[in-house]
Amino acid sequence: ANVAYFGQNRDGGGFSWGQLVAMVDAAVAAHPGRKPMLMLHRKRTQDAAAQAPEVRQFLDGLKARRAFYHTPPGSNDDWYWLYATVRAKGRGLLVSNDQLRDHIWSMLRPKHFLKWKSHHICNYTFVPDGAGAWRPCLLPPRQYTECVQELPNGAWAIPCTDGTWLVARPT
Repeated sequence: ANVAYFGQNRDGGGFSWGQLVAMVDAAVAAHPGRKPMLMLHRKRTQDAAAQAPEVRQFLDGLKARRAFYHTPPGSNDDWYWLYATVRAKGRGLLVSNDQLRDHIWSMLRPKHFLKWKSHHICNYTFVPDGAGAWRPCLLPPRQYTECVQELPNGAWAIPCTDGTWLVARPT
């Protein structure tokens, strides 16, 4: 749902079904071997905007592919999509800008969770498409851990903000 609210903190802004549709399409295009899954609070599927024919067609298509789930009233949807991503193991990729800060405290091993998070969350933004509209831009997680690492030869690899690494070797 945070995709639908991205950039909507303005007059006339609100939950955007168009952004959700565009993001699902972008995720499918970027990861053709993966199955998308959309999870929303049940109330989102019952509001007036969700009854529009194009939204119904979108949701029905996802339901037919078993790629849409709604959470029960009163439930925190975060736990559902978090579980689904973990359950998918190495193939799970969560498209979200949620930093999950409110969940870190409840983890028994937050260090492991932070490492998992750095490899399984694909952030996003929306960029102008040149025709006056906005298109989603996926920002996939890095393929390596962004932390200082000791190498087998005793050297230290230190990540830099520009994406390069500084290697400090013992003398």
